[in-house]
Amino acid sequence: MFGAVTSIVVVLGIAFFREELEDELYRDKTDTKNYELKKFMEQPVGIQYSMLVLSELVCIVEIIVAVVLFQGARTRNASKCIFWFRIHCALLFLGILFSVVTIIYAEERIVLAIAVVIGLLYQCYSLWIVRAFIHQVNSLKFNVDDEDDQGVPLQEVQK
Repeated sequence: MFGAVTSIVVVLGIAFFREELEDELYRDKTDTKNYELKKFMEQPVGIQYSMLVLSELVCIVEIIVAVVLFQGARTRNASKCIFWFRIHCALLFLGILFSVVTIIYAEERIVLAIAVVIGLLYQCYSLWIVRAFIHQVNSLKFNVDDEDDQGVPLQEVQK
């Protein structure tokens, strides 16, 4: 959710305050900070907006599939969880490609690479957790007479 809001704010900021941003970035010619942002602002406007809109679309898709995962986990519906798993694998693959390209062209490669590795580890961990949940849901055979009102087998609750 935070990523979607951030992307919208950045798109609106570039759309409405482009001149102010460029003036602030290039006010001090000896300033070495914000190099990546300066490099981004030197790209054609179409590339800037397409990158930001793509980022926004990915965030929106992640929010939608997160809701599907929540519903699937709440109702113990493995097919909804599998849907999240497949979409998340595709987004992870795209994220890896984007990260590799970004690291190649970045000035601060080490810092960026560390951040990417931490993010990838988190994404892989979340995939692993959902995969384990899917296996658990698929392995449990519910019997209506043996369930409490939450849909959890009484044998599992009593253990």
